[in-house]
Amino acid sequence: MKKFTSIFFCSLVLAASNSFAADGGIVYGNTPNSGYAPIFDTDMTTGLKGSAFKVALYYGAQGNTDANSMMLVAGTATDFHGSVGGLILGNPIGVIPGASDGDVRSVQLRAWEVASGTTWETASVRGESIILDSPALGDPQNAAALPRLEGLQSFHLQNVNAVPEPSTVALGIIGGLALLMRRRRS
Repeated sequence: MKKFTSIFFCSLVLAASNSFAADGGIVYGNTPNSGYAPIFDTDMTTGLKGSAFKVALYYGAQGNTDANSMMLVAGTATDFHGSVGGLILGNPIGVIPGASDGDVRSVQLRAWEVASGTTWETASVRGESIILDSPALGDPQNAAALPRLEGLQSFHLQNVNAVPEPSTVALGIIGGLALLMRRRRS
């Protein structure tokens, strides 16, 4: 019975260790050592700062170019550096489920203004990076050896619910039509 218990316990430990090894990780910061690519507010010049903004890592299959099919890497929503505009706080690690050490995935950063929504999907002020293929993912248990996101380019937030301002010509036409209608009534 003791032998059966030992074998059973060893197989549980082995299964548990294999389940932890089934994920691949990447550092998704945009600090100068990762290729400085600040993220800007809607004015395209002010770098995002502090906890009023969040950024998260999304992933898809290698070679994916469809932003609608990207999935959130759970637990990656983080703040921006409080004093340096546009930089993600610290060296955030994204552990991509189902991706093993050495795998490549398509990844994308998505940022949003927290006051406009609690997640990127619900926010009305948000932005996203281009979709990149990651370098070969690393073992999340060895954070010092994890690869860094490469090729990231700066991007800015946009108000996705904004109504475009009418042009001067359109306002002139509307004004002219209003004058014609008023003249016909009198």
